[in-house]
Amino acid sequence: MPLLPPPSLDGLPNTIERLPIAWPMAALAGASRYRTQLAASFEFSAMLSDEVTDAARIRVRDIEDGSYTLRVRGIDAQGLEGLSAERTLVIHTQPEPPLLIDPAPNAATTTARPNLRWTQGDANLQYRVQLSSDGKAVDEQVVSSASAQPPQDLAPGMYQWRVAAIHPTKGQGPWGDAQPFRRVLPGPGVDIPQPQDGNLTLRWTAQPQTAHYHLQVARDDSFTNPLADTDTDSTQFSLTDLQPGPHHVRVQATGTDGYTGPWGSTQTFVVPNPPPSRWGALILLIIPAMAIF
Repeated sequence: MPLLPPPSLDGLPNTIERLPIAWPMAALAGASRYRTQLAASFEFSAMLSDEVTDAARIRVRDIEDGSYTLRVRGIDAQGLEGLSAERTLVIHTQPEPPLLIDPAPNAATTTARPNLRWTQGDANLQYRVQLSSDGKAVDEQVVSSASAQPPQDLAPGMYQWRVAAIHPTKGQGPWGDAQPFRRVLPGPGVDIPQPQDGNLTLRWTAQPQTAHYHLQVARDDSFTNPLADTDTDSTQFSLTDLQPGPHHVRVQATGTDGYTGPWGSTQTFVVPNPPPSRWGALILLIIPAMAIF
């Protein structure tokens, strides 16, 4: 009977950077199982890995870094192995990339130069850190510690970062998985002058790359029923006819990327009671005098 043809290895990368390998391949008509073998040379005199799977999958569990010959065959229902597909395969998994700690995946940070942190490996290792945005590298540096900071302030937006370990003799290992985070604008603090006759103008420092600001003013610090709740392109806002008593204010910034950052700290100001009118003051003087008589 004719043997099964060699399976297709199209799509398998030339270099494998993660173990174990469990790479799917195109199913072979008539195959019920598949054998994956790895050897140091095309003679296959020293078999280093020999795996059989039921699914159309190339599998290698554990092997040292190096260049190997890969051989894959289909196995029919009678147990006959078909023709071999062979190719060179490079295993490059060391040194392993560290685990990323901070910023956490999809975290939002208001820090202009966030501290990127990862797990510390061998003391002899260095690390290559890459920061990118929209598929373009923003910064790349090699450090000896398990942390790094961008050399310049980051504009608001989405970023991805990844780290690879560098061994003094083996060289750089594979990149770890990229981890996304967002840089957002912090809510600005507000300069609050002394209210005059129930009127005042709030001002705050302009934030770079800001599309607009959102301001709230309320009598309660939970801002359940705000007196003012508005968007503005300006860095100031005027309030009139405020009633005596405490008031609370907060501002948040929306970046040019359309993402709104957190509220700034809630600040409190007090509108004083208005001074008594001229006639009111005169009455206050007359009433005690009448009491004498």
